This record gives sequence, C-alpha cells and structure tokens, in this order.
Amino acid sequence: MDIWHLLWDRGEYYMEEKQFRDKVYWLTFLFSLLVVWVHSFNGELFIGTPEAAFKVAGIERILGDRLGQIAVPGFFMISGYLFYRNCTWEKVGAKVKSRVRSVLVPYIVWNLLYYLGYVIGSRLPAMSGIIGKGRIPFRFTVAADAVLHYTYNYVFWYLNQLIVLILLAP
Repeated sequence: MDIWHLLWDRGEYYMEEKQFRDKVYWLTFLFSLLVVWVHSFNGELFIGTPEAAFKVAGIERILGDRLGQIAVPGFFMISGYLFYRNCTWEKVGAKVKSRVRSVLVPYIVWNLLYYLGYVIGSRLPAMSGIIGKGRIPFRFTVAADAVLHYTYNYVFWYLNQLIVLILLAP
C-alpha cells in the first residue's frame, strides 16, 4: 500500500473518531441538562395564574419524572461503551488505570474534602448551627465511612453506583 492510501485511511479514521467524540459530547450535554431539569422543579413558583402554573408544573413533571430518568442510565451506558470501545487485552490495564484516575480518585478526594469541610464547619460556632449535625468526629473510621457511603456529599450516590458497576464489569 502506498503512502497516500495510508494517509487517506488515517485521515478517515480521525474524522470518524472526531464525529464519534462530538456525538458523545452532545449526548453528555443532553444528559447533563436532564439531570439539572430533574432537580429544578420550581416554575410554578414564578407564574402568576394557577392555570399557567399547573401547565408549567405538568411540563416539568413530564420532562423531569419521565424523560429525565434516562440521564443517569445514559451516563452509565456511555461510560461502559467508552471503556469497551477499541478494547483489547493489551489495553485493559491502561483502561483500568484511566478509570481509577477519572472515577475513583475524584470520588475519594471530593468525599474527603466534603468530610473535612463538615469537620471544620461543625467546630465553627457560626456554621455549626447551619450544618446541624453536631460536632463531627475527626477519625479515620468516620472518614472511611464518609468516603465509602458518601455520607457528607449525597450527590455522589451516582459515582458510588458507577464504581460498583465498574467493579462488577469494568
């Protein structure tokens, strides 16, 4: 095969890869909007008439309670597909290492930061009342519980479940 055919094939591959990545970005953007929508039901608070508020609430419920529920499974499917895309036995180690860096490390770091924030905040008189959890103990076992069970950062249920699924089927 001559050099022109090799360059053409390479260019075609990169164009297909760019198109694929663009589709992934758009899907994750859509799923992100749906997650925001699921957590932002409040349109009826700003509408004057009860009839209009009822219609807005209905639209919010359709988008949030029904359509919005595809967001988290959609993120999980994209994550799994990206892991197995172009996967060979030789690449598994690098892919697992990448997963540890992109999912596990941020999960641990952010949960520890939230835990430390609660520990510090529970000791500050001006913030302890706002936190409302009493004085949070500063111990390894409590920190481990905070990381393993996302005790102080409840929105990480999503990453916790993703990590469990990754462990079950990388």
